[in-house]
Amino acid sequence: MLLEIQKKIRQMKVIRMINRLPITIKVTVWYTTFLLILLATLVVVSFLITDSFAISMSEQELKKSVNDIVTGEEDYEPFDEGVQLLFYDASGNLQNGKVPDSFNIEPSFSESVIREYSNSGSQFIYYDSQISDGKYQGNWIRGIISVNGLKQKLSMISIALLVICPMIIIIISLGGYTIIKLAFKPVKRISKTAIEIGCNYDLAKRIELEEGNDEIHQMANAFNEMLDSLEEASQHEKQFTSDVSHELRTPISVILAESQYGEEHIESLDEAKNSFQIISRQSKRMSKLVNQLLEISRMDRALEVEKMEFNLSEALRSMIVDYRSLAEANGLALIERIEGDIYIYGNKMMVQRVFDNFFTNALKFTSTHIIISLRRNQQFCYLSVEDDGPGISEENQNRIWERFYQTDYSRNKESNTGFGLGLAMVKKIMKIHDGDAKVETKQNGGSIFTVSFPVVKS
Repeated sequence: MLLEIQKKIRQMKVIRMINRLPITIKVTVWYTTFLLILLATLVVVSFLITDSFAISMSEQELKKSVNDIVTGEEDYEPFDEGVQLLFYDASGNLQNGKVPDSFNIEPSFSESVIREYSNSGSQFIYYDSQISDGKYQGNWIRGIISVNGLKQKLSMISIALLVICPMIIIIISLGGYTIIKLAFKPVKRISKTAIEIGCNYDLAKRIELEEGNDEIHQMANAFNEMLDSLEEASQHEKQFTSDVSHELRTPISVILAESQYGEEHIESLDEAKNSFQIISRQSKRMSKLVNQLLEISRMDRALEVEKMEFNLSEALRSMIVDYRSLAEANGLALIERIEGDIYIYGNKMMVQRVFDNFFTNALKFTSTHIIISLRRNQQFCYLSVEDDGPGISEENQNRIWERFYQTDYSRNKESNTGFGLGLAMVKKIMKIHDGDAKVETKQNGGSIFTVSFPVVKS
């Protein structure tokens, strides 16, 4: 039992040692081992089959040479491609040909049988066949071939393999190791870059590799894209924190100032009421900001939103009824151009929030009228809210969708008490609904805010 435990411990140590080795060495050792086994097997097999292969080839050549003469396909020649051919009469007397020096055996013929003979280190095989017709009928043809020469040639091949195989193993191992090392060089660079980013918190750093389209380059490109996203998220986070701090600084300062003033200087009930009203207004402002931030945060984290198929045309007409009185109270005309029976698949409350943000913005900045339109094509429907206000410059048309961003005239307008979160919320909602949001400014002034929803095929 103790020996088995010790054996397992040793095995675990070996495994740990192997795991510490670089991948290049592991892979090189792996295929080199199999290559070594394969080549060693080849050399051993070549030595083992040399004798049998030499005899087999000699037998084939011997039979062919003798039978060609017996059948008359070829004329008799004493020597034919390594085979010595002897011509005997019916009584066994040698008529033609020369017996090899080491082949000391009395003629004893056996039809079509290959036999072996060894003498003083020389090995022969011989084959007899009797002529069955013609003027030489009854005579014998004996073929004799020495297998020593062919064995030596085959042995030389085996020895050559034995010498060449180690060289082949060395060349392949070194070449493979070099190729693997070069192939994993980008991985080393990726690891180095990742460590530098982790140590220095430098999300602007990127993995720099030469041109390539293999799996490692694809992985490096994926890492770079991930770093782009992380850097962008980090920048948004910093900007978000800065903007929130900026938006909260003023109401907090006012509340603190009023509280301190009330504690030290207020002497009458009217002064106290005035201070409380200021504190209440600033507190409500802060509460509204926090609620909007929480709602956007929930949208950021939401993986699934409850959706259903509903009639956007009817929902929009119902909302316009509620908003028409608000527009008329501000002296504005409300014009609707809505196509009927347009169905979408989405969250009805979120879609209402999109329209509410667009209409509220139009109400702030328009001069005479607001145009609400809904139209569709084969794939999408387009909800637009158009005003005749000052419009939005081209440089601001992309930035207005950012959190807390407000154009200069928007910030300075007295009626605008927002935080610059509404359009950011619209962008997030449209992303959830696989749609898009955009804005354009008309040449004669005014803006058109448009969102697009995939329509349900009827």
